[in-house]
Amino acid sequence: MSGIEYLSITTVDTEPRTLMPFDHLSVYAKPNSAATLRLLYPGSGRFNGEVEIDLAEGARLTIISIQDWRPEAVAQLRYRINIGKDAELRHAVITLQGQWIQHETAVTYTGPGGRAELLGVYFAGAGQHLQHSVYIDHNQPNTTSLVDYRGALQGENARSSWVGEVSIRPEGIGTDTYESNKNLILSDGCRVDAVPNLEIETGEVRRAGHSATAGRFDDEQLFYLMSRGISPAEARRLVVQGFFASILARIGDSEDWMERINASVVLGV
Repeated sequence: MSGIEYLSITTVDTEPRTLMPFDHLSVYAKPNSAATLRLLYPGSGRFNGEVEIDLAEGARLTIISIQDWRPEAVAQLRYRINIGKDAELRHAVITLQGQWIQHETAVTYTGPGGRAELLGVYFAGAGQHLQHSVYIDHNQPNTTSLVDYRGALQGENARSSWVGEVSIRPEGIGTDTYESNKNLILSDGCRVDAVPNLEIETGEVRRAGHSATAGRFDDEQLFYLMSRGISPAEARRLVVQGFFASILARIGDSEDWMERINASVVLGV
């Protein structure tokens, strides 16, 4: 892949009967190339897929993985990513609905100076379980990784699971890494599991940290906005927008995705 500014691929059709049981895609970014690849996964039924991505020296690649499932869908998707010398990756995952969705991203470096930015946005409704796992292996010197996943949950038995595992090997001197997971609970009956892990095998790192939070919808914020003449429905939307705004701006098309998330929010719960 070289010199492509924008490429959109729909891997499955929107009709449940056309969902493939397994899908495999390989992506190679040539040296010093720049490209954006958008992968759309819509539909229902059951799906199992894997994407392999290799970035050569100096390549810059943006991958946007859009999980636009129907509420009853069951899907498992794995991304295997190799980042070459001084290459830069931005990988964004947007997961909307699905009965049980598992998305796993694994990153390793094949040369020094590589950079990875892993972003995630997800919304789980009643009876839905969304799982996201991130594995990063800093096995080269002077590599960087930034992980920022944010999710909202609403409805009885809505559940999200997030696992972030970062390993800094003895040869990973000069590593700069931070992983973060934030969750906004919009109603009773939700469950959040967030497990950040960090393993450091060298004392020569620039930065290494992690955080995970889960908090309820703030009634005081809602009251404040309503006291300014804003309706309860609009006030809830504004709070959700504020929670997702910064990360959606980094992914792009933020207005479109915010509109989709707002449409999923059951107002007045």
